[in-house]
Amino acid sequence: MAEPLRILILEDNPADAELTQFEIEEAGIEFSAKLVVEGKDYIRALEEFSPDVILSDYDLPTYNGSQALTEANKRCPEIPFILVTGAVTEDRAIEILTQGAKDYVLKSRLQQRLVPAIQRAIAEAAELKARRKAEVELLEAHRTLEKRVKLRTAELEKEMAVRREMEDALRESEARYRHLVQYAPSGIYEIEFSTGRFLDVNDAMCQILGYTREELLSMTAFDILDTEGIALFASRMDTGQSGGQLPETVEYQVQTRYGRPIWALLNATYHRREGRIIGATVVAHDITARRLAEDALRKSEERLRVAHELSLDAFTILGAVRNESNAIIDFCWEYVNPEAGRILRHSPEELVGRRLLEVLPGNKTNSDLFARYVRVVETGEPHDYELQYRSEGIDGWFRNMTVKLGDGIAVYFKDITERKKIDEALKESEEKCRYLVEHAPAMYEIDFVTMKFKAINDVACRMLGYTEAELLKMSPLDILDNDSQLIMLERIRKVQAGEPLEEKVEYKGRGKDGREIHGILHNSFIYENGKIVGAFVIVYDIAARYA
Repeated sequence: MAEPLRILILEDNPADAELTQFEIEEAGIEFSAKLVVEGKDYIRALEEFSPDVILSDYDLPTYNGSQALTEANKRCPEIPFILVTGAVTEDRAIEILTQGAKDYVLKSRLQQRLVPAIQRAIAEAAELKARRKAEVELLEAHRTLEKRVKLRTAELEKEMAVRREMEDALRESEARYRHLVQYAPSGIYEIEFSTGRFLDVNDAMCQILGYTREELLSMTAFDILDTEGIALFASRMDTGQSGGQLPETVEYQVQTRYGRPIWALLNATYHRREGRIIGATVVAHDITARRLAEDALRKSEERLRVAHELSLDAFTILGAVRNESNAIIDFCWEYVNPEAGRILRHSPEELVGRRLLEVLPGNKTNSDLFARYVRVVETGEPHDYELQYRSEGIDGWFRNMTVKLGDGIAVYFKDITERKKIDEALKESEEKCRYLVEHAPAMYEIDFVTMKFKAINDVACRMLGYTEAELLKMSPLDILDNDSQLIMLERIRKVQAGEPLEEKVEYKGRGKDGREIHGILHNSFIYENGKIVGAFVIVYDIAARYA
């Protein structure tokens, strides 16, 4: 099982840090996060936490994203750095990227951009690490090869000095050719076209396929090709032996000795006799990594297309239409997903290729959408706002999020009409609730951790003779007599011990004016993680009993 991703977050706003982690959790990524605010804590975390990725705000009270990036480049340049900020100019974004940041994500686009940016940065870091490792290995191989070449060359020079008079120029040339082929870093082999049999192979070819030279010389190309490759090679053999032309470069998938498939790029030099190809000398390059990367990119693009097609949010791409003065006069739909077509009352096929204002003139006449779109293209600054649209048979509230895309825009929009209705209903319900609270018996909320009032209604204020502001700075202990204080402290002890509490208790206290107050309190306890952390209290004045 892969270890959780270690994420270092440089952020002074706890809410933003929490939202950042929430978006990562929503994507199903397992991770552990380290949150820091100060520069010294950030530097310590770079060394001790060893993050896999760094997410940094730009402006902090005593630090900034540029300093954080400089420190990361100095201490751990291989760790991807992503700027996560509320707002950043295009120049500032370019500056951060040129300094080495992998990406930047606006906090208003966390849901759409954060996780893809992290995944892309991690993938690039892994690829870079693998590439550097391969480069080191290749360099070491080259050094080893150079040493072996120098050693072997020296040996040959000694042999040639003794045997020069006995060897002719052709024999000398063949020996040198054999040496270069045998120790070349790329796989080299000779093949017979009539049978597909290997006539010769070098060490690199043996290493690529996992066979010894003797084993390969007893095999044919058909023994290492897959079904598709066998059919292709057989066809090439027929074409070559009949005098036809063959390409010099071809790609095959081959099976190694251990059953692992790899992709090989073959560059062939053909040997002909009487116009027919009888064999070839082939240089083979292992391109498995490149093919896997291409397949991954192809799958990623397909997943992105499917995601947009199945998205519950509307998504469109529009290209700018400009006049002779290069001013934007309209936009043309380049892509429309099904949800966008449903909301706009046209199928995607009907919209692609048509102009925005031709189909939806209300974008300019009944709203400022068109002007906003133009501003996004010209400034590069995205927008995200809610509007009510009433035109072309469309009537509702929508959230519209637009970003620049080339010389055009990408637009996400969502019908939030039902949410608006719920908001209005909730507002009306809150007003009713507020009225009921203000005209109810004396009520207050207490925090058992701080022993402070958290909220108190007007009736309670009048009963005690204090203002709301005064009471919110006080503890209930401040208004109770000695006996009632002991009762309350005992109840707090029971809370901390997890013992059960009675929901009704009688207290005696004094108001601000010294007046003696007797009350029966009904508690509705507030729980957090199974523990009582506070209570909502209704107070009934029973002073008449003691009159």
